[in-house]
Amino acid sequence: MSSRILTLPNCVTLIRILLVPVFVAAVFAGQYAAALLLFATAALSDGLDGWLARKRNERTELGAFLDPLADKALLITAVVVLSAFGWIPLWLAVALIGRDLVIVLGYVFLSRLSGMKQVRVTWAGKTAIAAEMVLFTYVLVWLASPGIPDPAFWMFLIVAALSVGSGVHYIYRGFVQTNDHTSPC
Repeated sequence: MSSRILTLPNCVTLIRILLVPVFVAAVFAGQYAAALLLFATAALSDGLDGWLARKRNERTELGAFLDPLADKALLITAVVVLSAFGWIPLWLAVALIGRDLVIVLGYVFLSRLSGMKQVRVTWAGKTAIAAEMVLFTYVLVWLASPGIPDPAFWMFLIVAALSVGSGVHYIYRGFVQTNDHTSPC
């Protein structure tokens, strides 16, 4: 881990965090093309900061903290805004936010119980996040481009299934890790 704090990957992550309120402002102003550009830039920067950190050997504790925070800030904000305007169904918003709450509360509970310090992102989690980003991007394309078909119900179902499935996967892994940490052997 790098001891520097202000690394290029951390700067990319900070920019992603700063894009969130600008994205919200663009949506509220009805500037859907700008909102699409801001959201897509923030979503793409999610992969960029991790790639830069690995490529430049600039992984930091700050980056390990900020990256998931930036992801959650972007995705939860998008869920709230898009559902508030009725562009994604409320049940989907509840499922996505509920999954995140269960994971965070489960982590807090299990870390206190077992002393577990970190949770590694899983392929199921990454797939769910990617599906959310693709869906939200599609919704924003639909808003910005007349003539694009409405988001289909099956799109919402797939994202919900991936999200709930990844949540169940994290819960399972949490219990397995807790058993590994607390077993006397």
